[in-house]
Amino acid sequence: MSDDPTKTLEQRVGAALHAEVDGVTPGGDSLGTIRGRARVARHRRRVVAGVGVAVVVGAVALSIPALRDDRTDVSTRSDPVPSTTTAPPPSSTTEPPPADTLAPDLDAAVWPDPGGELFDDPVEATRSFLEVVLGVTDPPLGEFAPQGPDAGEVSVARRGEDGRRLGLASTVTLRRLDGVHWFVTGAEEPVSMRIDAPVPTADVTSPLTVTGVGTGYEGTVAVELRSRSSAADLLADEVTIAGASEPEAFSVDLTFTAPSQVAVLVAHDDPGIEAGVPRFAALPVRLAAPSGEAPTTGGTSGAGFELGSQPLWPFRSFAEAEAWRAAAAEGHQPWHADAAQTAALFTTSFLGFTEIDEVTSTDVRADEAWIGVGHREEAGGAPSTAAVVHLVRFGPHADSGWEVVGTRDTSLTLDTPGYGARTASPAAVGGTVTGVDECLVVQVRQPSTATPIGEAPCVPAGGESVPWRTTVAWSGGSDPALTIVVSTGGHLQGVERFAVTGVPG
Repeated sequence: MSDDPTKTLEQRVGAALHAEVDGVTPGGDSLGTIRGRARVARHRRRVVAGVGVAVVVGAVALSIPALRDDRTDVSTRSDPVPSTTTAPPPSSTTEPPPADTLAPDLDAAVWPDPGGELFDDPVEATRSFLEVVLGVTDPPLGEFAPQGPDAGEVSVARRGEDGRRLGLASTVTLRRLDGVHWFVTGAEEPVSMRIDAPVPTADVTSPLTVTGVGTGYEGTVAVELRSRSSAADLLADEVTIAGASEPEAFSVDLTFTAPSQVAVLVAHDDPGIEAGVPRFAALPVRLAAPSGEAPTTGGTSGAGFELGSQPLWPFRSFAEAEAWRAAAAEGHQPWHADAAQTAALFTTSFLGFTEIDEVTSTDVRADEAWIGVGHREEAGGAPSTAAVVHLVRFGPHADSGWEVVGTRDTSLTLDTPGYGARTASPAAVGGTVTGVDECLVVQVRQPSTATPIGEAPCVPAGGESVPWRTTVAWSGGSDPALTIVVSTGGHLQGVERFAVTGVPG
């Protein structure tokens, strides 16, 4: 890693030239503000709501709130690309999807982070990657070229000083890893810029040796390791020399201290012109903890702050929340700063309850908020509240992002397992429900996986505060906390009420 991160690329290139090739002559060559209604409109570079809803049956019968307040006491506290989901219909079995169809597939994503802002357009996913990771504004992109039902490519052109498209900068490969959204899975220009080692999704430790082949202006190649978070934070970088007029091999060591995570490895040249587009290559790697150290997820505390709750969504750790706050001034995902928008997206995107598209109440305080979300039974009618989402600020600052930590349960409760209780799969789940002909569906979710990692079939119930019980199994849990959600509906729409609890992952 560079000793002085403030050095310009030009200074670092000069140092690399003298160190490695003395005597060589370089060759020439916004989510809208939620007011009364919180419908989430699709637009470029924001969360896209899921398209399916769990098919369950029931009626909304609200009782006086028990004010159990999410099983979490925030009074003792010292002070997130969204994953969009498609909820399947109730299953006839409690068996969860095979583990190898969940997180391992999503580890193949270079961009975006599966737990953040997602894209249903492969060209827009490519554009976001170029803009955020490589800093290329208005990238010159080709059309999407399908390579199968869930795979394809987008070519990226180099750009001359007059703005004209020149030769190929790279070919970006994409896949629909979750069956719905497009993820960049790699990029290279096989002759002029590629990474040969490590291989995609390899487990790597520091120092990381990166080898490949490159061609660039004055032979310059920059190799970077970046976080897969929304800000693509720089974890390590080095500048080396490859070929100027002809491709040549390069090798460089990256030293990093980042916690265990999926990261983005990038190699690119220096275009040598303003607004130029570099030749580039990219692939995902899994950062492993250094030898002798235990893997870490980043934790829920830092800088004198302790969350004191289960971090359900959108941020998985204090580090992720702080990374967003550092980039917020640049306009990255401003909805994190709005409790109502965060609650709405938690419901429609993370849980996949797209019909719950109204904000019905707001109670926002300095570092804590309760947001009612629901739906209208008929046009112009009064909204019906499906749940009250509890949020806290994930950090000690007034501009720290909002984190969902639970729900305030009323006519539908989820009491077992207890909030924050350590549990394992399969787990007994239960609570109480008020209603008629209810059909309760339980799912287990985590931010890093776009689909439920476990689901229990419909539990019939009905009456006044009647207990309900079932067992749910899951596999592939890897995040610091898991969200267990129970939902019911069916009289007016697929989902009409829900409740959640959080347990350690």
